[in-house]
Amino acid sequence: MDEIGKRLHDAAEKCIKSYEAWRQDKKNQEARESLNETLHDLRRATAALEIDMIREERLSGSARPMPTPVHRSMRKQDDENFGNANDDIGNRGEDGNGNGGGHENRGQQRRSGGGHHRAGGRPGGPHRGGPRESGGNE
Repeated sequence: MDEIGKRLHDAAEKCIKSYEAWRQDKKNQEARESLNETLHDLRRATAALEIDMIREERLSGSARPMPTPVHRSMRKQDDENFGNANDDIGNRGEDGNGNGGGHENRGQQRRSGGGHHRAGGRPGGPHRGGPRESGGNE
């Protein structure tokens, strides 16, 4: 048995023994801690196995290409549809004639009352981190 196989086998045996001890007395704190440690060792052994598998896959050149994630493929479709005449979303404004609300107004949000103050928090009130320091009026 190679090094990773031996490590995996030993970690699994220890984990099973710790599990059985914990199962006998679930309120025993030492048994619980021992089980947590052996579970951690088992995770480390499986991670080493995964790393070895990936290394072998890359060395052999049989690595299969990763598929495009769904969120990326949907973004690509949205970008392609952005300029289509049939795409009513974003190409026309609220009234259908290009007046107001389209993509041409992106990044130009208007704020009316109650917005965030640049100094942080409410004027005259405490900031999240505690009271604000005064400008030397102590």
